[in-house]
Formats: sequence, structure tokens, C-alpha cells
Amino acid sequence: MPGPPPAQPAPGPGAPDPAPALALAGLQPPPDAASPAPGTASPGDPLAADLLTRGPEARALAPVARSGALLSRQRGGDLADLRVAGLALRRPPAGLASPGEPAEEKDQGTGPGDDRPRVLTYIVQEGDTLWDIALRFRTDTDTLAASNPDLDPDLLQPGQKLTVLANATGLIYKVQPGDTLSDLAARYSVPEAEIVRVNGIEDPSRLPVGLQLILPGAKVPRPAAPRAAASRSEGWIWPVRGPITSRFGPRWGEFHAGLDIGASRGTPVVAVRSGRVVQAGWNGNYGYSVLIDHGDGTQARYAHASRLLVEKGQWVRQGETILLVGSTGRSTGPHLHLEILVNGRPQDPLKFLP
Repeated sequence: MPGPPPAQPAPGPGAPDPAPALALAGLQPPPDAASPAPGTASPGDPLAADLLTRGPEARALAPVARSGALLSRQRGGDLADLRVAGLALRRPPAGLASPGEPAEEKDQGTGPGDDRPRVLTYIVQEGDTLWDIALRFRTDTDTLAASNPDLDPDLLQPGQKLTVLANATGLIYKVQPGDTLSDLAARYSVPEAEIVRVNGIEDPSRLPVGLQLILPGAKVPRPAAPRAAASRSEGWIWPVRGPITSRFGPRWGEFHAGLDIGASRGTPVVAVRSGRVVQAGWNGNYGYSVLIDHGDGTQARYAHASRLLVEKGQWVRQGETILLVGSTGRSTGPHLHLEILVNGRPQDPLKFLP
């Protein structure tokens, strides 16, 4: 049932000159003769360092970048290039969505080359994945999801507009009546001084209602878990309250290996039993999913989440909130897909739930 993860951009074709060509997202076409001369980058340049440490291509890119080779990317027939480690470097303007398609900068927008956190509106391009966009703007997929609550990461469409918190992870927050800086700092575990610095707040004692704030590194409070029901069958509980929309067994010419429970997007989902998280993240047709091993030969998989609240290796207790309902992966609407596996084989969850 799980499919491959969202496709990543493939490396471009090799260049005919001695310097090899590698895929590198977000670069601009070379300037014409009237353009200003490109800057230069030394091995210690922040952008060069970033290229060497980010993304799955980093290992292949490192020796080429260290040797000062030309990096190039082919997109729509236009060649974009960059030179690092002492050679010519062309930096794309800050917030540029893709060649020829700039992002709109809002509120915290600043000039080219500024690495401060800022809010942008990005227009999705053909072939984009959430991972690509997060990498391009130096953020992560959780931050993108939090900034776009109605986003289905598996159904990105060219032309779709996304709110992006660039050069940071965390939250974009709109001030509500009664909010104070100290309250926000405590609620999202962000130092007051950092909120003031990043947002350029002149009077910390006054936060106008509706003001958009960047909360760098904010930790989202977990929603209250639904009250766990007492189980009639060896300590199992329901993960979420809602109608059963599809049962275990044959369905539409295929075998449905779990139980679908209808719930609105963002509804908290709790662990049916205590155990250790053995998988948490993107999982093909399952979308964002979590797999918990209970240590007795049984496991529970929770799929199609809009947001994950646990990590691989983490121990969770029965009734603890582990994710929020969504519609990621192969899904036609918000719901929880629950699977119960015994020795790796799916079983009807209704045989275990009270």
C-alpha cells in the first residue's frame, strides 16, 4: 500500500566542459552583459557552507564544491549557474520562487542577501514537492504545514499560493485580543528577546491586534486529547471519536487493510496503546503517518495526518496525542486510517477496539 516518497528534482545533464553539472534548486539564469559582475565566495562563505550541509545531494556535491567546480541546473531550457570556493558566485534575489517567477514578500521582507526570517508568498511550480520548497527557503515541512493549515502536501498544484516562513522554522502568528509578549513566549517556548529581535518590535508592552509575528523555533502546544474510553479488550482504546467511513476488508476491487474513522482536519488522535514509535514521517500512500510498536507482537499504524506530534524512537503512553487528522497521501478527505498489525499482518481493528 505505501508508495514511494514525493519525487525529488533529478540532477541535470552533465555539462560538456570539464566541470561536472549537478542539480541545484532556486538558481537564477546567468545575468546578461549589462548585469553587475557576480560576487565571489570563499570556502567559508555561508552559502557555500549551506550547500555542503543541506539536502540529500550534499554528499555528492561536497567534493565538487570544494574543488570550485561549476554547479548548474537546467530548468525550462534556461541554464542557471553558480561558482563556489573562490570562483564566481551569483546569488538569487532573496525570496525568489523560481527562475522568472518571484515570490511576493510580505511584512518581514527585506532586500537580497538578507538571511533574517521573513514571510513570503510562494507560487507553486510544476514538479514542486513540499520538501523542495522547504529546502529552497531554508525552513522545514512542519513549518510550511503550520503556515498553510488547509494545505494537502500530496496535492500541490502549479499556481497554488503558499505562505512561507523563510530562513527559519516555527510559526507565523497573528496577534489576538489580550495577547502579551510574555504570554506568547511562554505558550510557544520562544524567548521574548528573540521575538522582539526578529520582528523589530519597538514597544514590547504594546502588541496591536492583527499584527503578524514570526515566532522562530516555536513549539506548537499539543491539543487536549479526547477522553480515553475504558476498553473491554486488553487495554485498547479508540484513537479518535467519529463515524466509521470504511471498514477492514475487500473494497473497490482492493483489500482495505485498516479502519477509516471520519473526523475534521486538525482533530487530535491518541495512541490506542502505549509503545515505541518505529516510524514517523511521510510514507507514500499513507501520507504523514505514525507506526507504534506495543512490544507484544502488535503494532498500530495511524495514517493521512495533517501534522505529526511524535518522533521515531519516542515512547508514547496510551491516550497521548500523537498526530492531527488530515488528508495527506492517497486520501479523498480528512479522516484517520487505523491499522492493527499482529506479527506484521493486518487484522481487523474492530476485533481489538472496545
